[in-house]
Amino acid sequence: EGWLIVCPQAIGNGMSSCRDISVASSISQRKLSPHFVPQILPNSPAARIAIHHNLLGPNLSHSEACAAGAAAIAEAVQLIRSGSVKGMVAGGCESAVEALGLAGFSRLRALSTGSFTNNDNQSEEGEDCTAKLSSRPFDSKRNGFVMAEGASMLVLEEYEHALARDAPILAEVLGVGYSGDAFHITAPEPTGRGAARAMLNAVDDAGISMNEDVEYINTHATSTPVGDVAEINAIRLTLSRTNHYEKNKPLPPLLVSSTKGATGHLLGAAGAIEAALTVMTVSQNTVPHTRNLDDISDDIQHALKSKDEKTQRSIHLVQHKPISQTITSAMSNSFGFGGTNVSLLFGKVK
Repeated sequence: EGWLIVCPQAIGNGMSSCRDISVASSISQRKLSPHFVPQILPNSPAARIAIHHNLLGPNLSHSEACAAGAAAIAEAVQLIRSGSVKGMVAGGCESAVEALGLAGFSRLRALSTGSFTNNDNQSEEGEDCTAKLSSRPFDSKRNGFVMAEGASMLVLEEYEHALARDAPILAEVLGVGYSGDAFHITAPEPTGRGAARAMLNAVDDAGISMNEDVEYINTHATSTPVGDVAEINAIRLTLSRTNHYEKNKPLPPLLVSSTKGATGHLLGAAGAIEAALTVMTVSQNTVPHTRNLDDISDDIQHALKSKDEKTQRSIHLVQHKPISQTITSAMSNSFGFGGTNVSLLFGKVK
């Protein structure tokens, strides 16, 4: 479309340059590719998309670790709201599944090291299909994440401008929220206080109630023992600090799942693909389940319990199969190393 000619973009990525750096370090300088420098620059993905699609607007890049894709989307939303632009292409990309990246996360003890089999996930030869089963958010057997790679982009646009060009509108961005843990370079703040602030900022930005209005959360939960519990703590803390309007009004459970059970962890692209999946949840009224969640762990069960059931909603982890239900507003959480937190809130177009 003609408007794309001047459309700006914001693209996030985490550590995609690992592959190129790893290859370059093993060859002589004379054989080094002349494209080495542009290949490792964090803004190369955004630059390549701009060149390919002739996007002449602002060309922005983000590198907030595993929250980069979500942060790029959040900035795009704010630029559109400010009137600086009419629309943006925003999202994230990642290509880090290679020896150096895997070794780095392995040394951090962040990767899954278990061996998982069942009759439904074996090949015809009966071999172990561990890769399909190792990403187990919230499960009692979770022991680390599974690295993945890919990309996801959203076309974000000012509402009246989208209507004028008869664009198909899947959902509305209701709110965005940021926060920082200021706690540890790799570990999340265990009580969830930092992540809770991002979620509260998103609902405040949208002008809605976490207790009464948000029906589903696509969590960041990566299948690590510490991170998954911290996020449930954050959700519970968010609910406890949000007063709903009618204290005696019965509230349905807040639906929660992690799509990383199916996709693995896309690092800098995780927030973008999960934002897209959350948009589809709102658009198609289908809540995705958490793949491989067979047995909710005791620490997660403890975190799920409300201290005051009269004023707090219960949290329902979606297991085994998707739920068909009308979803008017849904949240996507993304958290990254260094304690960076981003929450995006999507809703049906009214």
